[in-house]
Amino acid sequence: MQIEAKPPAKTRIGSRIRAALNYDLANIFKRSTNAPLNEPTMCGNESWTGTAQRTDRKEGETKRELPEFDSVRYMGMINTYDVSWTLEKCARDVLQNFFDSEKTLDNVSINVFQKGTGYIFRIENCATYDKRLLLHLGGTAKANGDYAGGFGEGAKIASFVLLKNHGFSRVAYASGDWELEFFMKELPEEEYPEPVKGLYVGERSVRQKKGNYVELETEDLENATAFLEARDLFFHSKNHDFQDSALDVPNVGGFRVLSTYQRKRKGNLYVMGQRRHYDKDEWETLNHISMWVWDKGMLPKDRDRGAISFRDIDSVVDFIVSESPIESLENAFGKTKGIWDDISFHMPAYKLLNGIVKRLAAAEIKIDFDSEFIADDCPFQITIKNNLRDAGYRIVPKFFSELGMKKVSEKFRELQAHYRLEPTEIENTKVEILKSAAGMMGKEAREIWIYSKDDEKSIIEGQHDAGFEWLSREVMQKSFGEALATYLHELDHKYGNDYSREFSHALTDTLGIAINAAISDPSKLVEFKEKWDSLGEKC
Repeated sequence: MQIEAKPPAKTRIGSRIRAALNYDLANIFKRSTNAPLNEPTMCGNESWTGTAQRTDRKEGETKRELPEFDSVRYMGMINTYDVSWTLEKCARDVLQNFFDSEKTLDNVSINVFQKGTGYIFRIENCATYDKRLLLHLGGTAKANGDYAGGFGEGAKIASFVLLKNHGFSRVAYASGDWELEFFMKELPEEEYPEPVKGLYVGERSVRQKKGNYVELETEDLENATAFLEARDLFFHSKNHDFQDSALDVPNVGGFRVLSTYQRKRKGNLYVMGQRRHYDKDEWETLNHISMWVWDKGMLPKDRDRGAISFRDIDSVVDFIVSESPIESLENAFGKTKGIWDDISFHMPAYKLLNGIVKRLAAAEIKIDFDSEFIADDCPFQITIKNNLRDAGYRIVPKFFSELGMKKVSEKFRELQAHYRLEPTEIENTKVEILKSAAGMMGKEAREIWIYSKDDEKSIIEGQHDAGFEWLSREVMQKSFGEALATYLHELDHKYGNDYSREFSHALTDTLGIAINAAISDPSKLVEFKEKWDSLGEKC
């Protein structure tokens, strides 16, 4: 009988399993309490004899009865041995043994079975290896065709920690005609001067099978869940970090651009198909992208797969960019449009796009960019850039200009080229009011030319010119005070630009004059305002 989709555990844990495998629970838990574990394996074997023959724990028992072994060996590790691998690290080490043989988990079968009140977790594939590699610290198998890779020191430590710290009652390895099971038991008096448990391994012969498996048993469903979730620490065809790639070059690497929704969680970095920490010991630390590289020669040697630094990521990016075909880079670049205006210097995505742009520019490739994008060559002109953003422009890093994108400075100059409109009768009257008010304050009442800010899609409301002042039609529709302030501001630009000391001093003087006029004879300004208001907002 197949069990129901909801297992005998907390719903929260069940949800994590669904997320890990993207299957219904009914498809994950293959067995009910009374079902025999004799279904044919992925390699065509009838069943794993070691699994079928072992003595199962009965409901209500806290300890599992050990089966009979052909031989038992003490591994020289006692439970005071100071090693504190997390459950994720243990799961990663076990799965890595399978991954190393083929650089993917696609051909690895991962199943969870329910047995009594506990759970059995089995991982298997069709590769084989020598059992002696599990019996000595320092022993390891290298990936080689049909041979499993990596079973060695890590497997022994992972087994020790799973039994000692994480509540597993069975950790077994099998391949060909043998099965080894690790377990903890009290050492005899002659082995140690005080009572202590040590790690043992029992060996038994089984009927010859193709391939190998690791089988774990636990009372805690969350322990099994950790192994399901650890699959995504490695490359496999359903790993979401590798889906919908913008660039994917065999034996080189690639990247995926996260959608706006996916960016809530950030992306991951993979080296040789294994997930690595970037910058700090956390996952999901890459803004906007997930990235992978199928070479590690550019990185410092690190047997513990530690975090890759901000500096080391440059080497990863350089390798991907330099080894990828130029056509692939050009195609990938077009798929990154959604993040162009949301990257900054410290991000790997920035480094990646900068490298791609420079490679394309070196090949003399030019891109016909959408007019909304402009390259930031004015890092300190905050006001101008904010106004451009308010007008709908998207400002991206300066290096984009190497492919032909218009720069902020060029766009700003372009927006300063206005088309003079014929003023309406109301606008002519308002022009005279502004000139009279400026003259009252001792300013030169220069001519005013009208243009349309909206029609020109400009960010500029007024502009100083050699023979006159530009004021937008939109300014002339504002209040008298706002229009006069803009006019006085432009008049003072004869002393310099917005960021010059001379302009700043002149504008301060003008402000003092305006305040004195409002205090000494407010009636004249009130008269100007009332006349302005009588003309209405429309021009």
